Amino acid sequence: AGKAGRPYGWANPERYFAGHGVARVGAQVQMIGRRIAYLVGLCGVVLFLICYTAYLSMFVLLFWLAIPVVSLLLFLPVRRRVSYRLRTKEGTVQRGETAMFWLDLQCNTRLPIGPVRVCWQCENRLTGERFRQVVTFPAERGQRLALSAAVPYCGQVICTVRQARVCDLLGLFSSSCGKRQQESLYVLPPVEPIALAARPLPEESADGAEYDPYRSGNDQSEPFGLREYRPGDPVRSIHWKLTEKRDELLVREGSRPLPAGPDLVLELLQAEPRVLDCAVETVLLLSSAFLEQGIRHRMLWYDHGLQAVSVEDADTQAEAISGLFGAAPHTSALAAASLEGDRPLFYVTTGNPMDSPLPEKAVVLACGSEKAEEKTAHVVPVRPGHVAANLEGLAW
Repeated sequence: AGKAGRPYGWANPERYFAGHGVARVGAQVQMIGRRIAYLVGLCGVVLFLICYTAYLSMFVLLFWLAIPVVSLLLFLPVRRRVSYRLRTKEGTVQRGETAMFWLDLQCNTRLPIGPVRVCWQCENRLTGERFRQVVTFPAERGQRLALSAAVPYCGQVICTVRQARVCDLLGLFSSSCGKRQQESLYVLPPVEPIALAARPLPEESADGAEYDPYRSGNDQSEPFGLREYRPGDPVRSIHWKLTEKRDELLVREGSRPLPAGPDLVLELLQAEPRVLDCAVETVLLLSSAFLEQGIRHRMLWYDHGLQAVSVEDADTQAEAISGLFGAAPHTSALAAASLEGDRPLFYVTTGNPMDSPLPEKAVVLACGSEKAEEKTAHVVPVRPGHVAANLEGLAW
């Protein structure tokens, strides 16, 4: 189970996480077990010495006492020559696929050394699911350990090597062979094309708060740049001071206001993993549909305050996803009424949409709800596993 407030742990860890080419470390191979076994053997040797007073029993005792000393002397010069590096091949995987993490071991010594014991953990930041495992493998030059995770839900999956220790030949002593390392990747849903019954947005808006950085427009209140005079340019746009200095006619270009596209607001209230997965899939499918239609929009979510990213292309969408998947669900609905404005609003929530005051013109997408009543806002139920079908033909 997860921490307090995020109670949904892996229902079946063996189904989701498994180490490939490694053996689980049981109680019989733990260091404390090996030490106990050595002490039990030492007691037996002492008992043999008491019962059989001869040179043989004395030699057996000295041999038994020398074993850990020799093992420690061989271990001390090589324990700092073992290191590891955690990495991942891909930054994103599709939901339902296998996320792969690699642990590369560097062993720069030819002296014999014991196995390496690694405690690693995988966590889905979005759903709060967590799994921890301890594995052991031989310390060989160029050894590679593959840690795989079958990821059933969207989110940011973080693999953390909490501790890696190399042991001596007997497993009685150990030493850390590197600092704690962490790698992450994003699990995305398959993007299915959906058709939205969206109203056309005006191409330009004089009251737009943001401007196109690549094309000029007619808003002279926000300068875009300078260029040479062309026949037909208005006289009032000529920059007279620079014209006198450079001895050529220069014209001020105005900026092009960008249209006020829709806002996609995600309210992540604590819920089952499949409901949280449904919510982020809803936002990503809507965002991808807007990008296909060339509609600029914003993605907003709550993570220590309201976060917002303007999405214009695949790069800005990836930036929004990285922040969105790193947010943790919260316990109570926040004041969404403060989002009232001229932009069309899509409000995606994992809770009861009637628990939070909403703008009157908001389109509410209630994830995980089988039935929903339409009160002050247009409420659309979205069921896990049927997101694309529920969003098809959505009107706004």
